[in-house]
Amino acid sequence: MQQFKHYIFDLDGTLTNPSEGIFRSILYAFKRLGVNPPERAEVDRQIGPPLSEMLGKLIPGANQNLIECGMRLFRERYSEVGLFENIIYDGIEDALKFLSARSVLSVATSKPELFAERILERLKLRQYFRNVFGVTITSRQSEKNELIRKAILAAKFEPAESVMVGDRESDIFGAKMNRIGAVGVLWGFGSVQELEIAGADVVIAKAGELLK
Repeated sequence: MQQFKHYIFDLDGTLTNPSEGIFRSILYAFKRLGVNPPERAEVDRQIGPPLSEMLGKLIPGANQNLIECGMRLFRERYSEVGLFENIIYDGIEDALKFLSARSVLSVATSKPELFAERILERLKLRQYFRNVFGVTITSRQSEKNELIRKAILAAKFEPAESVMVGDRESDIFGAKMNRIGAVGVLWGFGSVQELEIAGADVVIAKAGELLK
């Protein structure tokens, strides 16, 4: 794999596995809303895109008011407990140590930036990243390509010197829209088919492959 000067990482499903905290916070919100809870596998399939989009798919026929209420209830639990029910994927910290000694690293996530910063600090990963870009708490949606663009501009590298690493099609689409390389990872929530159709330049199964 080419050695880039700037690596941009997605957070959920790429650096860390947030499944437990997200699922438990979804159950909390749905119970408060009086909505039948989804299965764990269905929640996992929706992890990656913005929370509003996730809830829209998990609550069929939901209107905007219900989605916004669900977001508020989800974050009641997630902001205090759920964001810490999060584990680092195998091999990620070794990869970050290796890459950060040779390149600049950034994070671009659809998660609220405040939550992303707290998670990275708690897991002792923040030290590896120059910049962390996410959405605001009040954002209804986010475009991954805009977050990636912010990361490229802040790092002051040419597009050819940057690469996006992520587990969902939005990461790959965002990379392509910014004319940078795109690495799809299979330890998160996306499938090889999703990543290849989106146009990933390479798809890897283990974090150690980032070191090659």
